[in-house]
Amino acid sequence: MDRMKNIIAALVTIILTACGTASSVRVGVAPYENVTFDFVDSRPLKERPSQTVDSPVGLTSWFGDDKLIPAPPDLFKSYMAAKIGDVLTGKTVTLTAFRVTAANPNASLDATRLQMAGGSVPNANPVGLLLAAPVILGIESIKGEKMVIVDIRGNVSGQEFSSICSDFFRGRTTEDNIRSVMLSCLDAAAGKIKKRISG
Repeated sequence: MDRMKNIIAALVTIILTACGTASSVRVGVAPYENVTFDFVDSRPLKERPSQTVDSPVGLTSWFGDDKLIPAPPDLFKSYMAAKIGDVLTGKTVTLTAFRVTAANPNASLDATRLQMAGGSVPNANPVGLLLAAPVILGIESIKGEKMVIVDIRGNVSGQEFSSICSDFFRGRTTEDNIRSVMLSCLDAAAGKIKKRISG
């Protein structure tokens, strides 16, 4: 009996670890020293800290300045300076939004199917069935899709730009998952800004 409890406890621990979302994201963009444009961070103050909301539909995490390395203003400025600094020279670049969201929907457990499965096992241990529920939930959560959304907005000398990117992932939403969507969105923003300025 104790051995069975230990096995189930270990399974639950592994599954819960696999179902979460990365706590922080290191993007790996080095500071760019030769920035030739003026930069203004005009994001609303309420959007800068990280937040996590647990609702009936699932867990939603917003990654703010405290969980993104480097912080969004430094990341955006350095990325744009390295990528399209030549077309931004002498201009004012204003960042009005940099939102990184990870949505982790709740998995559902069909209680009727669980009871039927238990009823089909002769001499089934009620405690074992009770402990099986979180394991099944964990497995369903691993199978389910999680979504990462990145929304970058701003303007360059009055000309507005926006870049919204998203992707779906199975299992735990990892740092690599979030980083990949962020870099795709930064790249898309750079392309849109360059196209706007160049006409």
